[in-house]
Amino acid sequence: MPPPPPTLIPPSAGRLPVDISINQSNGISAGKIVNAYLSSLPALKPLVLVVKAFLSQRGMNEVYSGGLGSYSVICLVISFLQLHPKVRRAEVDPATNLGVLLIEFFELYGKNFGYDDTGISLREGGYYYSKEARGWHNERQRYLLSIEDPQDNSRSLPSLADVASSG
Repeated sequence: MPPPPPTLIPPSAGRLPVDISINQSNGISAGKIVNAYLSSLPALKPLVLVVKAFLSQRGMNEVYSGGLGSYSVICLVISFLQLHPKVRRAEVDPATNLGVLLIEFFELYGKNFGYDDTGISLREGGYYYSKEARGWHNERQRYLLSIEDPQDNSRSLPSLADVASSG
């Protein structure tokens, strides 16, 4: 059974929403994974913040309403940086080319990515996999994003379909 979606609790002061996951034993280890990537990929934090702001402005930042949760956004940006050819070959410094990388991020995931057949893994420096080969292919909803859980390669991160089927 997929984990329950995070609960959004409006803050009493300020304007920052907070995600709180209940019955999630892997939250601390997920935080450690994210912190390790933040240390090794300086461009990760600014790109994630801009992508999250972009999604929030469009009401696309909550899994339960069909959007992307924070962890999925972080994983997308990590994968993008891991697999970007010029970043991989050290031809560009990601920290000084954020604008170009942001445009290329939106180009990849907004226009060019093969959602129907391809999933994303952060393991081993990042790679794409066949959703069908993993048994994560849903013929009725081929377009759904598939991101391998960085903590458990036997499952995909929760998506709208997971949340809908658990409710």
